[in-house]
Amino acid sequence: MRMIRTLLLKELSQHGWLFLALLPFCTFGFLMTLAVGQMSEAGSPLEAARLFGTSLLLLVEVVLCNRLVVQEFTGKTQLFLEGLPISRVGLIATKYGLGLAVVLLMLAFCLGSSLIVASREEIISRRFVAILSVRLGVFAYCTYAFFFMMGLLGRYRIVLYLLAIMIVTVVSRTTNFDFELHGPLGLINSQFAFERNVFPTTTLLICGAVGMVFTIIALVMAVLREGTVASMLAERMSQREKLFVSAVMLGTIFTITTVQSKQTPDPYTILGAISSSGKGVSVYVERVTDDEQQIQEFADRVHRELVEVSEYLQIDGIPPLFIVHRSDLDADRYELADLENASGILVRVNFLSSEWSLEDFLPWLLDVCLSEATQFNAIREPQCWVLEGFVQYWNRRKTDPAVWSDTNKWDLRAAYGASLGISTDDITNWYSYRERVGAPIASAVACAGLVRAEQQYGAESLRRFLCEVLRSDLPRDSRALFTQWRRPVDVAWQDAFASDYQPQLAKWIDDLGVFEDQFAASIAEVPRVQATSEMNALSRTSYEVIVTAQMSPTSPEKTWTIQYESIDVVDLWTSDDQVTAQVIERTAGTSGTIKERFPFGSRLRWTVSVHSPILDCDVISGWNRQEVK
Repeated sequence: MRMIRTLLLKELSQHGWLFLALLPFCTFGFLMTLAVGQMSEAGSPLEAARLFGTSLLLLVEVVLCNRLVVQEFTGKTQLFLEGLPISRVGLIATKYGLGLAVVLLMLAFCLGSSLIVASREEIISRRFVAILSVRLGVFAYCTYAFFFMMGLLGRYRIVLYLLAIMIVTVVSRTTNFDFELHGPLGLINSQFAFERNVFPTTTLLICGAVGMVFTIIALVMAVLREGTVASMLAERMSQREKLFVSAVMLGTIFTITTVQSKQTPDPYTILGAISSSGKGVSVYVERVTDDEQQIQEFADRVHRELVEVSEYLQIDGIPPLFIVHRSDLDADRYELADLENASGILVRVNFLSSEWSLEDFLPWLLDVCLSEATQFNAIREPQCWVLEGFVQYWNRRKTDPAVWSDTNKWDLRAAYGASLGISTDDITNWYSYRERVGAPIASAVACAGLVRAEQQYGAESLRRFLCEVLRSDLPRDSRALFTQWRRPVDVAWQDAFASDYQPQLAKWIDDLGVFEDQFAASIAEVPRVQATSEMNALSRTSYEVIVTAQMSPTSPEKTWTIQYESIDVVDLWTSDDQVTAQVIERTAGTSGTIKERFPFGSRLRWTVSVHSPILDCDVISGWNRQEVK
């Protein structure tokens, strides 16, 4: 006992500054979690203890175990301690107990403070305190034992940490096992602050047993071969070991990615939906009216269109399509839902509106379905113009491709896009071009390129080109990127048309200039929209944005629209489907103030649009990205 007391004094003398530094750190961190819980209306001040346990407590345990174990064995200072008249078990047990005592004291302080604050708002019984204490105590014991054991693994602990994280991620994504309901996290889940009567006996026993296993493993490693195993593991990795570990980690990541990509989750379902299936395509439409024939005709039409496209492009595996009615959406607004744990494509549209148009909806739907079928490889630059052009070409193919007319809205849109300026660089950097002219205009320009290719090389050559670029048989992993790198869009063009890609792009742009001159009279009636913005500070942290629009020639429309959304610091491509539209009456003038207020330093993406009856779409001033300041 005397030697243990001396060893404790040595540990306190060596690591006492760390214990004192952790005290204010944990106190401040706990007060922050308490304040955040109060501001977010977490439901109980006891939530602060749970948040502390799942965040700062784990960090404290890692720091303590690194200081008490890793640095001791790495610096070989344990050799001096092993020369003292005390067993190796006693040495490790002393370190283990000291660290665990520090963790439990900090946890007791946080729980006690939470109980004091909570007692002002709710009744705290002894049984409730006992349940909270046992749950937190067993959680802290289990996690501390794990980190202490990992500390004795020396140079392999980081690798094992990463493997553990990957295993937990894979299990949570590929199975129904919920780590928040089982294991240590099950002790401090969302019900922690509200379960007053029942001890989670099973979870407590399992976590306690797991913590005991970790403790036994740590003790065995510390005494195995008179402690030489732990000392050897504490040494730095050799170059050979680094190469081997790196290869194992990369192989594991590749294997996990491949296995996950090949797993198909259960299909999404809509109860009572009206369906149309066959030839590898399934369409389900929500039953929202007693007129089943109307919905069945809608489902059959969409199914027929998808089947024709899949046969034309030789696509296998268009995911099941689910169409849900949303009466609160505008007729020309379509939403793509995110399915996390189910397979299929879920879209929301207001297909019962009298203003809704199936002909306008189908190109958008084809874009969504083909993006999914090609595993989103078709939307990557520089070949993404092919997909956007095809969804419009698929509608235009019903007319004579050799005839260009100013009564065809796709031809007029393409000519208008040419009048705004286009170069071969715009084809390569398609997303930037689309933000400048707008999605309807850009897709019409891309459609004109495909129509020109059909006129010059024939329909079958065009089909071969489209089948290559919009192929659906690429591997569902990183190999798809290699395949696209090996066969980019210019190679697919060369194989299908036996001509060079870049010179044909230049001729395509020249042809657009000819159509611009041919349709000059009609295009002159389409307004060119320009817009500027001004930031007006309402306070030190809040700003309003005033947008001023100019149109030449003056549009006959009675309204114009400001479209905007908040964006991240990094410039990434964003879909126009989620933007907010604010309609401005022409009688209010050429300036409008965005209703939403923006904090200083945030970023905004905005444009001004006005409807053009001639083009049957909106024309925009070009999307602007700027910082609010």
